[in-house]
Amino acid sequence: MRVNLVAYNAWKSAIRSFLDFFSYAGGFGPSIEVKAGVLEWGPVIFWTDIERAEQMLIPLEVDVPEERWPVVNWFIIGACVVIFGFEMLCFAADDFSLFEPFVLDGFGLTGMFGHMWLHGGIMHLIGNMVFLWIFGNAVCAKLGNIRFLLFYLAVGLISGSAHVIFGGERAIGASGAINGVVGIFLVFFPANAITCGFIWWLIPPIYTTFTLSSYWMILFWLTFDIWGAFSGIESGTAYWAHVGGFAGGFGLGVLMLKMGWVEMERYEESLLSMLGMDRKMVAVKAKDAGLEAKKVEDKNSAYQEAREARLKRERERWKREAAEAARAKAERAAEQVQRAKAGGGVIKFACKCGRVIRVKGELAGRKGRCPECGGTVIVPGGRQAAR
Repeated sequence: MRVNLVAYNAWKSAIRSFLDFFSYAGGFGPSIEVKAGVLEWGPVIFWTDIERAEQMLIPLEVDVPEERWPVVNWFIIGACVVIFGFEMLCFAADDFSLFEPFVLDGFGLTGMFGHMWLHGGIMHLIGNMVFLWIFGNAVCAKLGNIRFLLFYLAVGLISGSAHVIFGGERAIGASGAINGVVGIFLVFFPANAITCGFIWWLIPPIYTTFTLSSYWMILFWLTFDIWGAFSGIESGTAYWAHVGGFAGGFGLGVLMLKMGWVEMERYEESLLSMLGMDRKMVAVKAKDAGLEAKKVEDKNSAYQEAREARLKRERERWKREAAEAARAKAERAAEQVQRAKAGGGVIKFACKCGRVIRVKGELAGRKGRCPECGGTVIVPGGRQAAR
């Protein structure tokens, strides 16, 4: 197998860049520079520097409900994989002339549209497709399949233009367009959770996962891309394509929300809404808050009404029980008097002062004085008591 030395060094630098910056910075896989017009690479090359990857930080999942199937994103991923298979066939045939026109080299349309479908190696492809799967599915489901395809091509052109404008050399790779997808994801879903996996290649390897708001991880990755773009380091990574693609996706996302081309659901919170810049969503949330307050007020009012009705029923029950008790007491007293009259017995009753008085049954209904307080008392059982 013939391997061009220049291409080998380029791909060696690329895989080092991918493993190092994908691990530390979360760069979305490098857009590989193809120097000296040579496109010769092979699968063996891409494993030469794997031992350098001491740590890896990989996105695993985003917590975003999908409104529809992201079919176009699946198609893009499948197309990139199939095209990479053709690249490997060309490697076996030692003929890369088929792909030369699609390398990003200036503002030619074939290169502008073609570079985002080519990849320089298996690790380059895997890194990009992981990010496209994680973020692309959510964005595609939000935009809709046709609009997502147009958006993907647009941010691919923007990232390619940024790479050319800032003096980038010949390059291939979808990472610029994928950064655009990540940029619009930040606009649509900044607070949604993202789960990442962290690998530390020790003996034995250490693997763990953690979850946090997506804007923290995205800004972390973006910081390293901006640093790489302005520092001018030579790593084989097209940082300006990354930054340009991200800026394009971010700007298009803001434009779509401002123009009303994309509407967020009530349970979703965009970056504009989070910053209080989406007046429509602010009004919707204020209305929802008012409705919720009214529900609470109605609930409290209903509770008070139910409580008052329950207390009213209790009071009526107490009155009935008190009346029944008084009636029963009167009946028992009348019965006692009748027995006393009939048998010449004694009537027992109490004065207001508390003194218990006993008199003969024939004195029922008559007045007298209490021997204790001297107050007037009426012996129960007479007409006065009946009244």
